[in-house]
Amino acid sequence: MADQFDLKSLLDALIYAESNNDPMAVSDVGAAGLTQMMPATAIKPRDDVRNVFDRAQERGYDFPDRTPATAQGLLFDPDISYLMGDDYLRAMIDLTGGDMDRALAAYNWGPTNALKWNGQFDSLPVQSQDYIPKIRAKYEDLTGSPLPTTGTYGTQRVTSPRPMPRPMGLLEMTQ
Repeated sequence: MADQFDLKSLLDALIYAESNNDPMAVSDVGAAGLTQMMPATAIKPRDDVRNVFDRAQERGYDFPDRTPATAQGLLFDPDISYLMGDDYLRAMIDLTGGDMDRALAAYNWGPTNALKWNGQFDSLPVQSQDYIPKIRAKYEDLTGSPLPTTGTYGTQRVTSPRPMPRPMGLLEMTQ
């Protein structure tokens, strides 16, 4: 039976491992923002995950085009990166049936690779071998409990740390 875990704390631990909480972080391969998402992944994440442009529109952003450069720019916004990371992490947990190590490997190494993974840590790329224990340790620091081997987030919803901005003109129309 899968144990329930704190999704917000898991996302916070993932952000710590991915970017050390730096919203302007960029990896050597071009992953951007708090959750270090690749612009191509943010543009076309999965069928069950909203793309970065939809997330930006929900928050009232205007953007000039739907290019990888624009996607990367949007990922530098902490709110958009946080929400994209939440959506994508949920998708990886769902895809792996709640297998937490495989879900974290999928986020870091890609879902196709993680689904083929034999479950042995020494068969992971070195980066993923360090990544999963780092997230597990940070999660335990944040919650005081270990991350379960198999878990579910239940009906938890993670929201952006900041409220959405007020749409322009909303108050002006009522005067």
